[in-house]
Amino acid sequence: AFRVSWNALHDIARGIGADHDAALLYPVVVDGLIAVALVASLALTGRDRRAALTVLASYTAASLALNYVHGLIPLTGDRPRLSPVDWVHWALVLLASSLPVGAIFFGTDLVARVLRTPWTAPATV
Repeated sequence: AFRVSWNALHDIARGIGADHDAALLYPVVVDGLIAVALVASLALTGRDRRAALTVLASYTAASLALNYVHGLIPLTGDRPRLSPVDWVHWALVLLASSLPVGAIFFGTDLVARVLRTPWTAPATV
């Protein structure tokens, strides 16, 4: 699934002005946080688990939206417009450009929550 999403997120990153190297890492940032949130949701309980599931759902929805937009809009050239309608274009640029910043914040938060979780050793037989 991550590989299928890779091209779309890479192209979206190029569309919002990311250079070649940043566009290569953009899918890792977006879909990577989805993987981190999934693992965190398995390790956490209570409010912490709900927070992990919220991040998981939010970033999955954002990735889906950007993949959908990629399928709708022909991206040609190095700096394509994501939408011919100005407010839609700016909303998509805001979404796409905010995901890496959110990934730093939410990824750090989820790792901290997992590290603060008390672990119990499994029972030995």
